[in-house]
Amino acid sequence: MEYGMAAIRVFLQYVLPALMVGGSWALSVLFLRTIKQLQDRVVRTEQELKLATETWTRSMTAMGKEIESIADAAKHPYTGSDASVTRRKVIKMHRLGSSAEQIAKALRLSKGEVMLLLKVHTIILRPVEQTAGGRDTVTLEQKS
Repeated sequence: MEYGMAAIRVFLQYVLPALMVGGSWALSVLFLRTIKQLQDRVVRTEQELKLATETWTRSMTAMGKEIESIADAAKHPYTGSDASVTRRKVIKMHRLGSSAEQIAKALRLSKGEVMLLLKVHTIILRPVEQTAGGRDTVTLEQKS
């Protein structure tokens, strides 16, 4: 019995505290590893958020500029001379080989407006070109 008591005394004095220290150390290592993983996740999330914010800011800036250009266009309705200048620009760009979509985007017109101007121009020039020696013309459908 005396050996049993001595064994219990040794266990309580040395083994149990050593087990508690070892267990505490293991738990501390696990907690530190978990904290490091969480910190890494926070850093990645902050970077993703920063990138998303920059992208959103660029998009909002572009939309603001587009809204300003639309507002400016709405403030200045076409007058007779503006329409004439626009018609000449459309026809010139068409002759230089631009498509209706490119012309519409460059001049801030609808594609329908550009198509109408080119169609009218083609209809008006058809009799003139037939009397001028029958030169071959590029039709609107080929350019679109």
